[in-house]
Amino acid sequence: MQIDLSGEDPDPKLLPSEEVEKILCELFSDKEKNFLQVDKKEWIEAFRKEIAKFLQNRGFVIGEDELLITNGVKEGIYLLSDLFSQNSIGSEEPTSPDFISTMNFRGIRTQPVPWDEEGLMTEVLEKRLKALKIWADPIKYLYVTTVNNPTGLIMTRERKKTLLEIATDFDLTIVEDDTYGSLTYDITPQPSLKSLDKEDRVIYVSSLSKLIFPGIRLGVLVAQGENLKKLISLKKEINRRNSSLDQLVFNEMLRRGIVESLMEKSRLLYRRKRDLVFENIVEHFPSYVSCIKAKGGLSAFCRGERPLPLKELDIKVDLGEKFFFSPDRGSNSFRLSFSRVGEDEVGSAIRELGEAIRALERTFRY
Repeated sequence: MQIDLSGEDPDPKLLPSEEVEKILCELFSDKEKNFLQVDKKEWIEAFRKEIAKFLQNRGFVIGEDELLITNGVKEGIYLLSDLFSQNSIGSEEPTSPDFISTMNFRGIRTQPVPWDEEGLMTEVLEKRLKALKIWADPIKYLYVTTVNNPTGLIMTRERKKTLLEIATDFDLTIVEDDTYGSLTYDITPQPSLKSLDKEDRVIYVSSLSKLIFPGIRLGVLVAQGENLKKLISLKKEINRRNSSLDQLVFNEMLRRGIVESLMEKSRLLYRRKRDLVFENIVEHFPSYVSCIKAKGGLSAFCRGERPLPLKELDIKVDLGEKFFFSPDRGSNSFRLSFSRVGEDEVGSAIRELGEAIRALERTFRY
């Protein structure tokens, strides 16, 4: 069977099948309510209250009227692209392939800014903003993540503060994608960029279900004022509402503490697997392939000193070109995910990947 180290679905052992089954049985045992009907106001209000309370874990307090529930973080990004459409925008790089694909689909010009060990390189951003202002092509929006996908690096508090200062100086709106913000290993989850925002310059998006139960498609978007009104109007035109059943199930998972418990189990399991992956990378990968030790997220990001013909591999990994606006910049890199592979399979999977890369070296005469 082919080894699959691509994608970032949760470890099957973490899926809350029994808990969800119990919640569904309880919901449908109430014969007076038809949960297969469209959402009712009181159901959704209860859910929004739970979400607002849940987001306090990310360091900020919001009103329920600042929330837009989406069908996953991808829909949130697509909705936001309507705000971007009249402007060129800035973005970290490498970054989420979902964001890149949406910008490409919408034909939106994007100015990439690189990351380093502490987050988005704010010195590079500031120089670029000054140059674009001179060229009369100012950036109005900037997309960043708190835990970078694919590198697993975490933006530091100091870098976040500098970023917000730049946003004030250049009148920027920042879109913070916090999908992996709660999944960190060597330090406790850090407060979101939104938690430091005193001027309502940060629009917050995240997945509610990706790390827990991806079969439920739920995300959250936090914005204010005219931006939120525009996004709500667009959402109504696309699909009017989200699945009421998804919201009811997730509401019960939040209310009963299931989500919080699963996140704690996830951090412990994925940290063990992260450590196993890097122990085996050191032992089995050739010296010309280096990998960034993830501080969060579900993957390792690796780069060769020269181009790697990874499409020839029998082992599935995510090619680095997916994470760059110009695919050539990712031609010698790849992301390998440790989320789905079992703890007892990690060592053999990384060993076989290392052997496969060495075989490519011999075949293509590096």
